[in-house]
Amino acid sequence: MAEIISDLGGAEGLSEGQRQLARRCALMSVECEKLEAKSVAGEPIDLDVFGQLSDRIGRAFQRLGLRRAKRDVTPDFKTYVASKSKGDHT
Repeated sequence: MAEIISDLGGAEGLSEGQRQLARRCALMSVECEKLEAKSVAGEPIDLDVFGQLSDRIGRAFQRLGLRRAKRDVTPDFKTYVASKSKGDHT
């Protein structure tokens, strides 16, 4: 929850509604992570429940104003050339 609140600019600027939504997002995120851990351990999980939780988290984040942030993942020229000289031809 602390990271969600930090992404929103800090607790002091949030309304009570935003704090409540942040708590619910944190709870749903924990439940998703529990399901993910079970899946990685080879246990079956209910993918419908996982999908519903994931969708609800996304909608709640939109309501909170959190948006997907684009970031440049293009390597700089020096890194690109170095990777090519090592035989990385992707």
